[in-house]
Amino acid sequence: MSCLLALWYEQSFIVDETTDPYVVPEAVDYDAMATHALEELDEAEAASRGSSFTLDERWINGNAWDSNQWADYLVSWKARCAANLPRTDAEAGGANWSQIIANAKNGIRDVVVTGTDSSRGTPWYDGLKSLMQENETWHRMHMDWIGMADQSGEYQDWLSLPLQQRAPRRLTFGDDTRFPPVNEDSVTSEIVSPSIASDGPRSRYHETIIFRPARGRYRQSHYGDMRYDDYTFSCSFCFFGPMEHMTSQEMDHYIAEGHYRMGNFAGAAEIVNETRIEAGLPPAPSNPSDPVPSNEAGECTPRKRYDVQGRCGNLRDAMWFEHFENVFNVFGGLEFWHGRRNDILPAGTALQLPMPTPDLDILVPDVSSAGRDGRASTAGPGSEGLPADFRSALERAALFRSALERAALSLANLEASRTARASKKQDLVIR
Repeated sequence: MSCLLALWYEQSFIVDETTDPYVVPEAVDYDAMATHALEELDEAEAASRGSSFTLDERWINGNAWDSNQWADYLVSWKARCAANLPRTDAEAGGANWSQIIANAKNGIRDVVVTGTDSSRGTPWYDGLKSLMQENETWHRMHMDWIGMADQSGEYQDWLSLPLQQRAPRRLTFGDDTRFPPVNEDSVTSEIVSPSIASDGPRSRYHETIIFRPARGRYRQSHYGDMRYDDYTFSCSFCFFGPMEHMTSQEMDHYIAEGHYRMGNFAGAAEIVNETRIEAGLPPAPSNPSDPVPSNEAGECTPRKRYDVQGRCGNLRDAMWFEHFENVFNVFGGLEFWHGRRNDILPAGTALQLPMPTPDLDILVPDVSSAGRDGRASTAGPGSEGLPADFRSALERAALFRSALERAALSLANLEASRTARASKKQDLVIR
């Protein structure tokens, strides 16, 4: 949790089993929260290596890990956390890529959780791989990503228009077998197992787009994912089967990026070319300034992102494209964090989330408490005669306790809502 707070938020509070609910913690920035998260992971790994236990397989469903396997999982989280923390390419340049590479190599390489029937109240189902990649929903491949593989020129024409005039296009993909020419809507030529998610056709063209135009037609896309169809179609509202949450390909691409950033371009190219060759593409050159090879028709993948001229990309463009291809739908945030640290998100995209308003109440009680319920103070009755600094501390402590209570209530409400939805799904299955 501490790692995810660091990845998503500008500031957050360090709260653990030692936190005193009557003492207001100081908010820390994302760097400090990440440092805390990595220290916690180090301590947990050391404790696991020094112990001998076997996890109940229901803890990470279907995985009765021993203590060393659990420790290996924590090592992989250290790689994921540190690689994805930077907000910009400049920050990423200062990351400890040697340590990230070591952790990505030495951690657990693949985590596949067993999904169970979501209609019976189980927590073991994956909304990202089901509701977000289902044919009729919204988690599609953005034109700025899928356009890097386009050979028709439609992406470049799309880029040339003012943002408000851009609408999704049908594209063509040349030699890349991950984008088969006949694989539309509900028709699939092959269902790809999560255990081999880097191989075979992955993408499907959808004629229908259900995104609301008011949210920006430039965000719309005809292309969705099909690598988890085996999971999504396991049964109606059930979602049985394997759910990937960490993969060898994800870890390999942290290693490739680390090699590239440290000047080992041949090492980066070797990893990038594994999935390129599987997809029917020629190897990307290890010289970072050389373009990727073109075929006889002049087609190359990838083309440069945001480039209206449609020029062939180089090793770094190929590394970006393969990374996107190999983390799509694996774990929430991976695509965004990758784009953020490489400065390739669409212009104007927020790089992090602000601290939520209830948490800001703790930091700025004078602003947040004024006008609420007609009260100027949250320190409680009888506090009016206390010194101002002491009264302010009481106010902040009261707000902190209130925030903890709201968090507990929110979790309870989420659980009740999930149970209610599962009950409705069960009714739908029975009827």
